[in-house]
Amino acid sequence: MRCVKVLSCAALTAALALAVGCKLLPDNEWPEPYTSIAKEEVQAPIDIQVANARVVEQTLWDYHFEPNSERLNSTGRQRLRWIAPQAQDTYPVIYVAAIDDAELTQRRVARVQVVLDEIAGPDSGVQVVQADARMVGLPGRHVETVFKKMAQTGFANVSGGSQPALPQPPSP
Repeated sequence: MRCVKVLSCAALTAALALAVGCKLLPDNEWPEPYTSIAKEEVQAPIDIQVANARVVEQTLWDYHFEPNSERLNSTGRQRLRWIAPQAQDTYPVIYVAAIDDAELTQRRVARVQVVLDEIAGPDSGVQVVQADARMVGLPGRHVETVFKKMAQTGFANVSGGSQPALPQPPSP
């Protein structure tokens, strides 16, 4: 009777272990299958960050163009001269940030391709495409306006807050 109980318990334990996916035999392949999966899971977000950084780095933004125009300003031409050799060597795409006016965005893309061909040659292999990327951070004009307001009125009127101060030490 006791033997039947022990065998029943052993059978029940084995069935339960198999049902939940436990292996009764040692895993001789460990840790290899799990190591490669872990490496892929760690690498995937890094690859996304690299791709996003590449887009930001190789993008011509709205401030690189003359207002309401497809013509590059001097900063835009200088930026394109800086991006072009890198694009040829690493990732042959230059992005033009999309704006609300789709037609103007397409004219900008075409104009940048023309200027790029002048700088790097028509057979550079670098493609100019529209990017739906958004700028990271604050525009310089906004920051300048905030700092000027701070200089004129102090901290209290910049964002509705008060001037920063260190906390008072606790009284003994």
